[in-house]
Amino acid sequence: MRLGTVITLASAAVGLASAEVWVPVQNDAVYSLPDGRGQPCSGTGAMPLGLECPRKGDMAVSDCHSALETFDGTNCVAMVDAECAMIARSQWGHIDKCALGNHGAPP
Repeated sequence: MRLGTVITLASAAVGLASAEVWVPVQNDAVYSLPDGRGQPCSGTGAMPLGLECPRKGDMAVSDCHSALETFDGTNCVAMVDAECAMIARSQWGHIDKCALGNHGAPP
């Protein structure tokens, strides 16, 4: 294998190792969870696969709009740490407990 190919493959592997995971917060936008925070809250059943959620101050990466309470006029910024909770029958996800029920549905 040529050295250039080895370097390219190694760079790709490092990129995969430090990837961010996009996670939706119920009744809010989608946030990016850095890989270094650990396994994101997800899964089905009695226990989630991970517990990590977006934290206060994190900026949304998708699905931000003016109808959301977290919209600051330009971006959506998490106002509190999201929590890992069962969001549907045996399905785990991210919720913003302080604002749950206060957000309007997307137009």
